[in-house]
Amino acid sequence: MNVTNELLDRYAELEGLKTNYAIAKSLGLTPPTVYGYRKGKSQMDDTTALMVAERLKADPMQILARLHIERAPTERVKTVWEKYSGRLLLAVVGAATLTTLAGEIVLNADYTQSAALLSAAVTTNIHYTHIWARATAPQGVDS
Repeated sequence: MNVTNELLDRYAELEGLKTNYAIAKSLGLTPPTVYGYRKGKSQMDDTTALMVAERLKADPMQILARLHIERAPTERVKTVWEKYSGRLLLAVVGAATLTTLAGEIVLNADYTQSAALLSAAVTTNIHYTHIWARATAPQGVDS
């Protein structure tokens, strides 16, 4: 199943919509547009994807990246989207880890221990991000 149809299915389920006509009206699209999506003749544009992502409470960048990967006109464009969407995911995970650690530091009265903990976490995140980026970098695409 393509990304557009997956998103439409999730949206329809969330909204309780039973037909493509109902999906089209709910999203402010014409029925032929949704039928084109369903038949694979066209794909969801970024504006519609952002509306659906918001309603699904999904990460809009992840959805946009998946759509761009799927509709990439060349293998090179697809490779670039794949490469940078993975890096974006790592950045989000790293930021969440650091946010959690920052909360621990605020609660910890021993600032020496807290500083060491934060330093180790930052170093570890940078190290693993670098390893992952090198391991997943496609051949012939600059880092």
